[in-house]
Amino acid sequence: KEEKANHKIKQLIEAKKIGLEIPETIATNDTEEARKFLIDQKKIVFKPLFHSGQISSKDNQYLYTKPVNETDLDGPTMECPGVFQRHIDKKYDLRIIVIGERVYPMAIYSQSSEEGKTDWRRANFSDLECALVKIDEEIKEKCLAINKRFGIYTSAIDFAIDKQGKSYFLDLNPGGRWLQFELASGIKISDGFLELFNNLSN
Repeated sequence: KEEKANHKIKQLIEAKKIGLEIPETIATNDTEEARKFLIDQKKIVFKPLFHSGQISSKDNQYLYTKPVNETDLDGPTMECPGVFQRHIDKKYDLRIIVIGERVYPMAIYSQSSEEGKTDWRRANFSDLECALVKIDEEIKEKCLAINKRFGIYTSAIDFAIDKQGKSYFLDLNPGGRWLQFELASGIKISDGFLELFNNLSN
């Protein structure tokens, strides 16, 4: 179940089915198709097909979401299939941590960091401000629904919030980071796990 839930294209398909907004997207390693997408969208980003993007476990190296220009399309970016999406001009990032029926929406003010503008994971997390925020009940219910579609109990679901306040589903990570958000915000996210384990054991 987790392997299926980690596949970005499957995530986007399920997100769209339940009514979440997603950025314009293609998955390809065809240079001409990617070039046409870049021309159509003006600004695009690239990300790996699977969530971790880990390219070397030995050296702990990761492939992060990155901006793509025309020169990149003639290089190693196109050596294997990946996901290309329209660049979202973000106001902030939103990570919604789902544990059972509990939902913890954490805003990540990534645009204050040059390294974190496209992918907040590239930044030093201690330099980023984050806070628990309110979200629409509809978004909450859709986050619970996508977990159920994949048959998983926990996830970290990432959204981009644009300058007009519109939410775009980016991806889902069944084993996404949560402890750093508890430590930074003081919100007891770990209580959600205790509740989930208690419910599952009864």
